[in-house]
Amino acid sequence: MTEAEALLAQGLADLRTFRAMLEQDRAQVAECEVLHLLQMAGEKLAKAILYALDPDYRRSGPDRRLSHVSLSKLAIALGGRRRVWQALPIDPDKLSGCLRQFHPWYEQIERLHPQVARGGPNVEYPWADTARWMPPCDYDFGLLARLRRGEGRQSLRFLERLAAAVPVLLANEAA
Repeated sequence: MTEAEALLAQGLADLRTFRAMLEQDRAQVAECEVLHLLQMAGEKLAKAILYALDPDYRRSGPDRRLSHVSLSKLAIALGGRRRVWQALPIDPDKLSGCLRQFHPWYEQIERLHPQVARGGPNVEYPWADTARWMPPCDYDFGLLARLRRGEGRQSLRFLERLAAAVPVLLANEAA
């Protein structure tokens, strides 16, 4: 198993758990816990895609030090890549349009990570909010409701579609 395949397997497992927890009562499962799964799934799936396209991406890719920033790199890395639109399959203009359209959603998901949030609201650790500390479990991120409908839902489906292309990209690389 390659690193890209391992990231894909774990990212898909995280995404399945996210989907299962998405419908749970918020009194039982805090929004931050569900979003944490989504942030981890998104990061792993994006890395699987990026590594499938370029096995050296980890060492040569932009913003290597911000290893939790990968979803927002998809638009740059995938735009104009013939291998990607053939693997999906999708019209190149539609691929570019989807990447631009969903880029803000992917940035929001990345900002859920503490290193990317830079001291602000995140899904893992309490942060100082003016004069008091805020635990993520008590914070209303408001993102889950938006991800359940319209463009938010489409952004998740598109990420799943990109992830489904990873085995094809890896097979084409090996051939």
